[in-house]
Amino acid sequence: MSQYTSYTIPHDENHNKGPALEAVNLVSFILAFLMVTARVLYRYFKIKATAWDDYMIILATVAAAVNTAFIMKYVEYGGGRHTVYLKMKAVDVAKWSTIAQLPFIISTTLTKVSIALMILRISNSKKLKWAMAPLVTVVVCVNLAGIVILAARCKPFESNWNYAIPKPKCWPRTVLKNQNYLQGIVSIVSDLVYTVLPIFVVWGLNITRRQKIAISGLIGLGLLATACSIARLVLYETYTNWTDSTYGLSDLQIWTALEQNLGIVAASLPTLRVFFKELGQSLRSSAGSIFGAITARSRGSLSERLGSKESASSLEKGIDWHNGDRNTSEKSPKTQVASHPLEQEMDLKYLGGSLEMQGQRESR
Repeated sequence: MSQYTSYTIPHDENHNKGPALEAVNLVSFILAFLMVTARVLYRYFKIKATAWDDYMIILATVAAAVNTAFIMKYVEYGGGRHTVYLKMKAVDVAKWSTIAQLPFIISTTLTKVSIALMILRISNSKKLKWAMAPLVTVVVCVNLAGIVILAARCKPFESNWNYAIPKPKCWPRTVLKNQNYLQGIVSIVSDLVYTVLPIFVVWGLNITRRQKIAISGLIGLGLLATACSIARLVLYETYTNWTDSTYGLSDLQIWTALEQNLGIVAASLPTLRVFFKELGQSLRSSAGSIFGAITARSRGSLSERLGSKESASSLEKGIDWHNGDRNTSEKSPKTQVASHPLEQEMDLKYLGGSLEMQGQRESR
């Protein structure tokens, strides 16, 4: 308990970062949950099948849910407040902060495995498969080592956060710090590889430039998770005020939540691209139908007010003419923006895998 004797009253008094941390965790997790739900349901009802990358992202979301629940407990006990105001409650805050690291590591690992499996599913390149295998192995091994070190660092495990336990056996803090540093570096490098490789795969396909830009843009959103990972690593490596960690490390918890949940979102967006495209087409079609019905109703009301059969007849002809013109204009854009067969192939590939596509290529 000696480390608690050096507390001083902070200059910002009893400032609380807990509500901000809670809001970021909940909002980002809900977004991730909705994206994964839409992805799995759409793939299931669209092609009546799911793949291993779907199963991995589902498990990653479950682990993220556990992490979010632990962070809620962290805030409930005082996470985000200065330690000097928490007194002995700081022990509970440190407990939930420590435990929350385990599902975080599991969630981010499974997300990266899911992305790797998706890349392998949309590409038939044997070279890419051989290149991805060692990268996935390194990511899994490093993160598993992080779980082992976190679990075995102190005996008993409770002494990770409870400094009142007599004679605990703990590894030096530098062991955990070095592991976090290694894990962060591997996470950043793997994120960059997982982002760049699919873009190269997409630009190497025989599809339209518009299709390439759209898919690459969605894949590139994975760099947001990479940026969060960099911010988290820098914050952890430069943090020194461990006597007030319940307050100071709340910023790191925010970046951790964003890295975890935005990674899940980015892993789901390429598959959901087809869903968003069809949703946009449905909304445009519905809006056109509603606008046409309103226009026809307003013209009908105008003809009734005129009270003249001749005028009504003229208006009806006008309506027929406009309807015909509208039908023509509606068909024309659809003809212009109709998906190219190769674009349809790419869409199906994100939805269903490479077996169906191989059959299409052989039939050409």
